[in-house]
Amino acid sequence: MSNISMAQSIIDAFTDNEQQEVAEYDLTEETVLKHSISKRIYLLTNEENSFAEGDYVTMLLGRKPVVRGLIAKNTKKGAAFKVTKVYSGELFNAIVPQTRVQIIRGDDSFFRLKKPEQKEEEVKIESEEDLFDETDLLDENEYEEESKGGSIKNDNMIFFGFGYAKSFNPQSFTVDGSTATASGGDETNAIQLNGSYAYQMIKNVWIEGVVGRHDVSDWPHTGLQTTIWEFTGRIKYLINGPAYTFFLPYIGFQIKRLDSPSAGSDAEGIEQAQKVAELQDVAEAEDQTVAIGVTFLRRLVPGWFIKADIGTDILAFGLALEF
Repeated sequence: MSNISMAQSIIDAFTDNEQQEVAEYDLTEETVLKHSISKRIYLLTNEENSFAEGDYVTMLLGRKPVVRGLIAKNTKKGAAFKVTKVYSGELFNAIVPQTRVQIIRGDDSFFRLKKPEQKEEEVKIESEEDLFDETDLLDENEYEEESKGGSIKNDNMIFFGFGYAKSFNPQSFTVDGSTATASGGDETNAIQLNGSYAYQMIKNVWIEGVVGRHDVSDWPHTGLQTTIWEFTGRIKYLINGPAYTFFLPYIGFQIKRLDSPSAGSDAEGIEQAQKVAELQDVAEAEDQTVAIGVTFLRRLVPGWFIKADIGTDILAFGLALEF
């Protein structure tokens, strides 16, 4: 109630100190339900159905023009009013939730300020950066939850793509009595499908979980199939780069697990020495290690990025989506 009282006192002050010529006109009254953190988006009632989506309207306090803007959306929840011009900064700051305002649809040229030095603040697209305005007009989080203030506004990001991970060449065993001798099986790189989810904990500090998998044929022995799973946890710090790029150095921990259901099987003709060697190779290939690297992001369009990871854990490339 104190905010509303303050708004009323400001309106009264304007009435005493500034006179405006207001043509006789039927104004509709609506209520401000809430506004975005930036105060560039307002959610209004539309009880009298006096405006529709796409209309340009002017919001008034005490029949004084405050802001002009566009009805960007009109739903049962209310109408989203996007500010394009501010007539009065003082009255603009006085608008708080539950304030009753007057609305005029269309032309508002009959409102004339007697003081020409009163400057209007207009929201303009002045640079390419302004094109990346990602405000979701009726998103509850935009009105109720403060942003962490990071360089990337949204706190969630998913990634999908492919990369190069450590793998193995085909391998076979030659058994001589109780000894199994391996040939081949050298380490190599393979294409891995991977995906990740990242969350912004505090300003520009992100945590990320990554899952990747790829299949290895003819390892640990000819005719066998092995799946390599990699699970990685990372903590990152975001640094702004030029031309809508971001760099995120990271440190984390990677766990590698192998799934080779036929290794060491009791298939006919398989010597015991070979079974033991197959199981041993699978066990030794599993690993846990520290992961260090950097993630590169390049914004394509609002919400979408090209993403690349270069690190000790993987070299990956793909697309990322923030939400």
